[in-house]
Amino acid sequence: MLRAAWAGLVSLQFILCISFSLPSLAEDWKVRRPRGTLKVVDFKHPSMSVRLSYAEALVTLDKENNWVPCLAEDWRWVGDRTIEFRLRKGVTFHNGESFNAEAVKVNWEEYKKMENPSEFWFVKLPDDTILEVIDEYMVRFTFPQPEALAMVKLAWFPLFAPDFFADHKFEEENWGYLARPGPWGTGAFMLVEGSSLWGKPSEKIVLEAYGDYWDARYPKVKRLIYDNTLIVNREEAMGLICPQTLYHSQS
Repeated sequence: MLRAAWAGLVSLQFILCISFSLPSLAEDWKVRRPRGTLKVVDFKHPSMSVRLSYAEALVTLDKENNWVPCLAEDWRWVGDRTIEFRLRKGVTFHNGESFNAEAVKVNWEEYKKMENPSEFWFVKLPDDTILEVIDEYMVRFTFPQPEALAMVKLAWFPLFAPDFFADHKFEEENWGYLARPGPWGTGAFMLVEGSSLWGKPSEKIVLEAYGDYWDARYPKVKRLIYDNTLIVNREEAMGLICPQTLYHSQS
């Protein structure tokens, strides 16, 4: 049931065009250098799709709907209400700040100030949840009662550079959705143009590859461009798909 609910929230994307030649792409991928532009139309949840590109949480889902590490390297349950996370080392936010337990604490303190941090009520972490910093790279969450949706809720708690909160804050029901560009996430891409506010994204959103991303396999594309003007015109959007892109994606 949880997997079905989660899958219903995953954005459906359509590739419109990739501006590169295949020989040069293969050569650049050997040295893991991002190249080309990917144009995207997301008919379902463009705001969510963009957010998942620039921000990350402690855990995420793989393509088979299994919980896997993200900003956390691993975790363990201590009893039925407490979970400990060993944080990934060597991660930096887009502004150069280091990701560590203190950064998680700053985010948690800001999260608790919001009445409704998420657009979906069932993914909100309980108000009485306690966060403890064990050491520089370990945190512990203790829930007020056994929490069946713990992993789902933590996956909907993306983390941002502590400096972000010095001059900015998220709107209610918009935790993680940036109203303006900025170097605040840890994702493979950085938001450089547009707004990703839930339900009202900019007509055009641009993300650029983050060169210091912690997973050396990514990003493989240099730039993502979301054209949200095409959301209302599915036929026009599908008509812009490059035939050679479809051919090579199927081969």
